[in-house]
Amino acid sequence: MDKINCIIIDDDTTSKKTIKQHIEAIKYLRLTHSFSDPVKALEILKSDTYKSIIFINITIKGIDSSTFFNNLKPFHLAIITTDKRNDAIVAYEKGAIDFLLKPVLFSRFLKAVTKARLSISLINGKCQKTDKIKTYSEEDRMVKYFDSPLTDEQKDKIYVDLIEFIEREKYFINTNITVRELALQINSNRSYVSQVINDKKAMTFHRFINGYRINEAIRLLMDPGFDGLSIEGIASSVGFISKSAFYSAFRKITGLTPVEYKKLKKEKSH
Repeated sequence: MDKINCIIIDDDTTSKKTIKQHIEAIKYLRLTHSFSDPVKALEILKSDTYKSIIFINITIKGIDSSTFFNNLKPFHLAIITTDKRNDAIVAYEKGAIDFLLKPVLFSRFLKAVTKARLSISLINGKCQKTDKIKTYSEEDRMVKYFDSPLTDEQKDKIYVDLIEFIEREKYFINTNITVRELALQINSNRSYVSQVINDKKAMTFHRFINGYRINEAIRLLMDPGFDGLSIEGIASSVGFISKSAFYSAFRKITGLTPVEYKKLKKEKSH
C-alpha cells in the first residue's frame, strides 16, 4: 500500500508532538499537515482529495464537533484525541473510527491506525474478496472494540433491549435486516450493537440473527401444522433470501440439513 496521509488538528502542543513522533515511527504513514487552528484545517480538508487519517483533538477551541464531522468527506478517517473517556462516546456517534486517550501510548496508537489502514484498504478495493473477509475478521477482532467507551452496565442494557425487541417483534424474519436498522429500533447505534453482540455472544451480527432464524425454522419444521410448507417456504418465512443460504446456515448451526434434522428428531421420538 502507498503511504497514508495524516493530518493533525490539535492546540495541545505536547499531544501534537507525541502524535507526530508516532506517525514518523510507522513506515506507511506520512504527516502532511499539522494545525492548531481547526478553521484553517477545514479549509484544507474541503479541497483534499486523498484518503487521510485525521487526528483531531475533540475539545479544540474554535469549532464544535458537529461542524467538524459534518465537513468531513467519506474517505476522511477521523481518530479523536482526548483526555476524557466520555468524549469518545460523542465521537463514535458522529462517525470517528477510533479514539486515543492522552497521553497517547504508541501501542494504542498502532492499533488505531491499523484499524484505519484496514478501512482504507477496503475502500480502495485492493483486497480480493476472500482476503477482505479474512483480514477483517482477524484485524478487526484485535482493534475494533479496544478501549470501548461503553460501561458494563450500558452493554447489559443494550443487550437486554436487543433481545427483548427481537423476540417480541420477531424482527429476524425481516429479509433485509441490518445492524443499523436494528440499532435504531432500540435507540442505540450500529457500533454499540455490534460490540455488544460480539462481547455477549462471541459472534457476528449475521450469525446472531441467523441463530434466531434457524431456531424458528426448526419450530416450523417440527410442527405438524406446517407439514404442508416446503423447505423453500420455511426458509422464506424465517427471513432467508434463498434456499441455499438457508441450507448453509442450518448446517453450520445444527450440523445437518433440514431434512436430516427432521428425520433424526422423528426417529428419536419413537
